[in-house]
Amino acid sequence: MSESQRERLDELVQEHQRRLYGFLRCRTNDDAAANDLVQRTWLEVWRRFDSFDESKGSFWTFTKIWAGIVAKRHWEERSAEPLATETEEDGTIVPGEAGLPASARAEGTVDDEAAIHVEEEI
Repeated sequence: MSESQRERLDELVQEHQRRLYGFLRCRTNDDAAANDLVQRTWLEVWRRFDSFDESKGSFWTFTKIWAGIVAKRHWEERSAEPLATETEEDGTIVPGEAGLPASARAEGTVDDEAAIHVEEEI
């Protein structure tokens, strides 16, 4: 990447930083995850900036496409987390925790009433 391209990319990143954060924050509902995905997105954009062609679309469109790809990877990684499967001694799954990612339980985000309600419907 040439020096002029680096300078142009720096300007564009500054111009779109807040917008990108908002775009990803809405998709994650989590400040830390959104900040992480912003950094991952800028890395992808930086790696592919040579392929950016303004005649084919705006920089925001280019960035948003990569942000979508990065967000999709994030959700795929999260869905690959092992599920919580705590059981009683007799093999019965503990209500309110079945099928929840272990990270959700560790973060204290388990809603026992909602989990029990879902379990009753099944």
